[in-house]
Amino acid sequence: MVDSEAFAFLAGKKSVLVLAQKSLPVVEIFESSFDTVLYESLCPEVLDTLLPTVTSQKIDIIIAQPHEGLFQRLDHIRSVYAKLLIIGCIGQDGCEKEVIDISDKVVTEDIDPERFMRKVFPALRDSYATMHYEITEAATADEQELEVIYLCQSMDTVSQAFDSGDLSQELFTRLHEDLQRVQKLFSEYMIRSKRIQPVIRELTDFTATLQTGELEIASIEGFEYLSRIVEDVSIFLKKHFLLREFEDIHLIEDSLENSVLAMKRKFKNGDDADDGSEMEFF
Repeated sequence: MVDSEAFAFLAGKKSVLVLAQKSLPVVEIFESSFDTVLYESLCPEVLDTLLPTVTSQKIDIIIAQPHEGLFQRLDHIRSVYAKLLIIGCIGQDGCEKEVIDISDKVVTEDIDPERFMRKVFPALRDSYATMHYEITEAATADEQELEVIYLCQSMDTVSQAFDSGDLSQELFTRLHEDLQRVQKLFSEYMIRSKRIQPVIRELTDFTATLQTGELEIASIEGFEYLSRIVEDVSIFLKKHFLLREFEDIHLIEDSLENSVLAMKRKFKNGDDADDGSEMEFF
């Protein structure tokens, strides 16, 4: 089963062009998930300007019903835009051979939403990984990479929320859960590092103690430290697991240890925490 939140996250980066003579239920169901959805009828004027439309509207996905000569035109457009995803949408009577041959995916007009997500999700996942993290076109995003993509997205959101002054209990809980996932990731793939795992565990345990109703004014600055640590952990995850940029792990360990120490002292002592400890950045 495809995670609906994961599907919505990936679909939210895509612009869709729908070429159909009538409304398609499955498109209506997922319309709000995509960045933009443009509807066009299958008339000569539309077909003659398909390439300019795809270019000007920055279309990523085309969902189209069978129509004379349409899929040959789409095949030509894809020779220009190789990453264009073409989904053929057929009725109960089946479809022409060219629809099957040219489409990346073929679905029926009344396909079940879960099946639609299952068919389209792998293409969205691989496209996102290739475009945003410069993975080679021949590569596909495996489960580990996908986990890191979602995790970084969540941690970046938390860091931005802290910076905007959001100190809600829901945000503390979300950060704690994210760090638990980081801890699990490091325990499985950072075996060579003996110091980074305890520091992440310490940071994770600390976030479990954060309570909105117990915050003191003097400790608010500690959240600036925490936000930068979260941001830096996210950057490290992207570099190490997605971009394959392997830095000196000892520098990372020292930086993280010192930053967490400085943060905890700031939370404990507020403005009086002038003990020489400083934030360090990855």
